[in-house]
Amino acid sequence: MAIASKLTAIGIIALSFAVGFLSFYLLSDLTREQKKLQVEEIISQLFNFVIFIWIGKILINLSTFISDPLSILAYPSDSKSFYFAIVSIALMLLYKSKQKTCK
Repeated sequence: MAIASKLTAIGIIALSFAVGFLSFYLLSDLTREQKKLQVEEIISQLFNFVIFIWIGKILINLSTFISDPLSILAYPSDSKSFYFAIVSIALMLLYKSKQKTCK
């Protein structure tokens, strides 16, 4: 029963993202190419966020990760990993905006 509840939660999240992207695509006044670029950028940032959470988990529990890597990656993240990912995404977006203004 626990597996079904997890799959239901994952399905709801995936469906909400799909509805969000579809509504953005249908309601936005941008050109098709600009819409595609913005959706790709959002998806890229979501993937980066997940990767930064994993990196945060590893860095916060580095000694445990060295001795038993699966014990860190198998369990859910804590708030420290989440905050690490938020700060990392903010720094990356700041860097990207600085790069665009310099060109």
